[in-house]
Amino acid sequence: MDVLDTWQKRPGPKDTIQLLKNTLLDCGLKAIAETMVATEERKVEIIKYKKKLSGAFYTIAEDTGPDKWKDLARKLGLKPAQIDGIETRHPREVKECCMDVLETWRLREGGAATVQALQQALREADLTALADDIDMSPAQ
Repeated sequence: MDVLDTWQKRPGPKDTIQLLKNTLLDCGLKAIAETMVATEERKVEIIKYKKKLSGAFYTIAEDTGPDKWKDLARKLGLKPAQIDGIETRHPREVKECCMDVLETWRLREGGAATVQALQQALREADLTALADDIDMSPAQ
């Protein structure tokens, strides 16, 4: 409880990570401070990665033709009923169908929904140029 008391009694801003780290260090809790910083750095990496994946989704949706989005959906492991449902929700809207496919896949796969897995599915759906294109796109 000494850490919390020190934290609550400190002067100045009440909500910075750096201040919390310094307080932990002042209380002799270096390991906790280092873990906290590593956790924050990991969160930043995850956010950047999600932005890259999201950017890849937009690139794919823009460049996937009306005859290919279903192939991609199958390669990503969507079931025929899911594909039919997507097509029903977005009739004649290829970009929306493609985005729905990609979001469905991302939600199902969680942490396994990586750019590399997406690239593999794109290549298997004969969308190699798109797979190469998203490999070159920087995280935003």
